[in-house]
Amino acid sequence: MKTVTFKIPEDMARHLSKAIKKFHYGTQTEFIRSVIREKLLDLNLVEPTVQELSKSGLLQVKQSLKDLKAGRIRKVA
Repeated sequence: MKTVTFKIPEDMARHLSKAIKKFHYGTQTEFIRSVIREKLLDLNLVEPTVQELSKSGLLQVKQSLKDLKAGRIRKVA
């Protein structure tokens, strides 16, 4: 992993601390990595992981499409 250091305004740091507690992140680093990953996904710069697809329901849709194409299930009008 690469270390990245940056500064943020005090008020942003307070909001960061509140968000970490509210959403049960273990550390600031964990929260910041999560936010960066979400933004990279939004910009289509990285592929979603199986966990992310599963959480969003897209994994089930993707599997259903594979099953449909393979003839394991059929389309209902």
